[in-house]
Amino acid sequence: MADRYLPMREGTYQIASGFGPRWGTVHRGLDFAAKDGTPIYAAQAGTVVHIGAAQGFGQWIVVDHPAEDGAGTTVYGHMWNAFATGLKQGARVEAGQLIGYVGSNGQSTGPHLHFEVHPTVWAAGSQLDPAPWLRGARNPGDPTAPRPAPAPAPAPAPPPGGNTAGDPIWLPDALRPAVSNLVEYPGWRNRGHGDFKDIRGVMVHHTGGPASARSIADGRPDLRGPLSQLHIARDGTVTIVAAGVAWHAGAGSYPWLPTNMGNWHLIGIECEWPYRGSGISERNAGDEPWRREQIIAIRNTCAALLSWMRFGVDRLIGHKDYAGRAQGKWDPGNMSMPWLRGEVEKDMSGFVFPGEDGPRPIIVDTGLPPVPLPPAPAPAYAGVLIHRGMTGPAVRRLQETLRRWYSKLVVDGDFGPATEAAVRDFQRLRPPLAADGVVGPATATKMGLVL
Repeated sequence: MADRYLPMREGTYQIASGFGPRWGTVHRGLDFAAKDGTPIYAAQAGTVVHIGAAQGFGQWIVVDHPAEDGAGTTVYGHMWNAFATGLKQGARVEAGQLIGYVGSNGQSTGPHLHFEVHPTVWAAGSQLDPAPWLRGARNPGDPTAPRPAPAPAPAPAPPPGGNTAGDPIWLPDALRPAVSNLVEYPGWRNRGHGDFKDIRGVMVHHTGGPASARSIADGRPDLRGPLSQLHIARDGTVTIVAAGVAWHAGAGSYPWLPTNMGNWHLIGIECEWPYRGSGISERNAGDEPWRREQIIAIRNTCAALLSWMRFGVDRLIGHKDYAGRAQGKWDPGNMSMPWLRGEVEKDMSGFVFPGEDGPRPIIVDTGLPPVPLPPAPAPAYAGVLIHRGMTGPAVRRLQETLRRWYSKLVVDGDFGPATEAAVRDFQRLRPPLAADGVVGPATATKMGLVL
């Protein structure tokens, strides 16, 4: 390891906040709580690239580290006067050198050093967990004795696939650096049909005609919204509509998804069809080219999401890839998914497209192993997907089946709270079924429910 030091001397601080989820968002650094005036030291040798006032930090110092000094960038935030030690932009600092003093400066919850590590240059959202990075770092003032890294505050361990556990409240952090015009639709954080199980990929759709972010949030007379997590308008505006589950995938299958469960495992992107004529179909789709603004937004959005979740482009699919056989879907029309995956892959590798001078996705190392494939359902049950909010004959058949075990259940064709409670109880008593209240192929097989 290159010559590396703790940013503060042991015994002068306590770790106040670790790297990870905090207060409904993600804390992208390590907070060293200390008294005002406590010295701050450079963790690695490098060059000062930013110094002085910074929004949210009061004052900060950013040090870029060349490859021979360990590479990456470190950030030191919250101090009274970043120039107190005489540093200036462009100055060379050595590992362990005094560079500043802690001071809350009215910009934080109390005096502390906010310390960040970036794998390359500074870029919002690219931060690494500093605790493993500091493991084995020396104590400032003692160049011979290695010291263990400070123990961060407890935080949930990241899931095997990356940032994929729970609802994606991180969408603004992932997308803001990548798209020119990002809008947060009112109430998006609390909108959805329940919670994600885990996020395994991204699905692209077209709307089939003019459709606003509001229409995706509210839904249609036959299908209650939200209908996707994201909406991309014809002018390239990307709107975050929902953080919870959305009804966008429906019945279908793909090798790394449980059959018919795409809604609970995929971030959906509804792209407003460019729409010039009176209607669209699979026959005339090729006559309707996508607008350049939309292509840029779709490409950058997909690249940003996959990079954030540490996925490769194999986790990007179209609705037609998943639901083509089951529902006859062909969206996104006039767009080859192999072509789109190729474009997104170039974006994720840092390729700058000719004429594109707007925001860029953050380049993040990918390649973690994919989620294991689920077992294929028996053919007789492969098309079953019934959940709360649905009505009709399929729900009535489900209720009639459940009456074998729950004699007081009303058979009315309306999948409401009582039906969901019966389904959850049935699943709970029959492991390894997930007690989620959703009747998919696995639950239908256990019930013997054939529609």
